[in-house]
Amino acid sequence: GLQGLKNMETQLVPPIYLDEMVDETVLLGEEEAFKAARLLARNEGILAGISSGAALHVALEEVRRLDDERGGGTVVTLFPDGGEKYLSTPLFG
Repeated sequence: GLQGLKNMETQLVPPIYLDEMVDETVLLGEEEAFKAARLLARNEGILAGISSGAALHVALEEVRRLDDERGGGTVVTLFPDGGEKYLSTPLFG
């Protein structure tokens, strides 16, 4: 499991979350999220956590899919966590 990501089936779901608004759920392994978080820090200077790395990874995959299927598009993602608490973990250690 990813430390920052939560399994929506086993976690408290906030009242603003509307399952019917979700188009797709993507399951992602830890290493992909770690790699993307490190890429974000190295290439963009943004210190973000594992959940943000997962969000970036999925956003980049969506960009590739849109390029292949439609010749491009716009993808927006949010980075839900900072990387400060991960400085002494395997993510950045």
